Amino acid sequence: MVNKLQSYHCCFHDDYFKNIITKYFQFNYINIVINAANRNYKVDLFYNEIDKIYQIGVIGYGGIFPAPQSCFVLEVIIFNLKIIHDIDIKKIIIPPLFSCELSVENLNKYLKTEMTTQIIVMQEFRELGYRLFKGSVRTGIRCAEKNQITVHCYNKNNRSELMFFYDLYIKTMKKVNANYCISLLLIEDLLNDERNAELFLAYYNGKIVSGSIILKSKNNIFYWINASDSVSLKFKPNHKVLSILLLSIQILIISTWGFHIVIH
Repeated sequence: MVNKLQSYHCCFHDDYFKNIITKYFQFNYINIVINAANRNYKVDLFYNEIDKIYQIGVIGYGGIFPAPQSCFVLEVIIFNLKIIHDIDIKKIIIPPLFSCELSVENLNKYLKTEMTTQIIVMQEFRELGYRLFKGSVRTGIRCAEKNQITVHCYNKNNRSELMFFYDLYIKTMKKVNANYCISLLLIEDLLNDERNAELFLAYYNGKIVSGSIILKSKNNIFYWINASDSVSLKFKPNHKVLSILLLSIQILIISTWGFHIVIH
């Protein structure tokens, strides 16, 4: 069973990431702590300069830490933001493992949109190995290994690797009709310190065909940006990247919009 309070904290709660968001996007991070039910909660509060609204959570996700353990506490936090600080919250991005993820139903002014999250306990992975996954995933991993896909971390001394990956990323985002792309400057800023982020690159016949950026925070890793060469997708390079990560972590949370890896 995942310890929600421990697993909930991730890179998106860290000041370094929130400051980077403020630096590269039109969101201003506001460092604020709210007391509710005799406990202090750090709120990932941003002012959205485009829409002119206050919101909790922004790029990726954010939320409130520690996670409120009841709908009542969440409502008190939002109420206190309004009464004490005159901040009216218009949008809340609630992360995976949030114990009251459906509580917005009690907050009538919010429209709810949700995504699916699956949890894989790595103790089970150690016992069952790839049998834990459905057949298509196991087939993809075997395909990548059969085609000799290799994976290694980006070397900052070889910037051409990053430029090649970024070109793949832009093409991938265009292919999926994405609304925006993360800037190269932001990615470089993150990768400057491997304690914050790393780029894993998959190679086929000496050529980069896939890459994934992970964000780190304390006992968490977030599988954030992924890009692939559409021609080489048949060799399943993404599966190889994932299999490499699986061998070195203990708990993996897979969502429709990313991977959240929690290490205990």
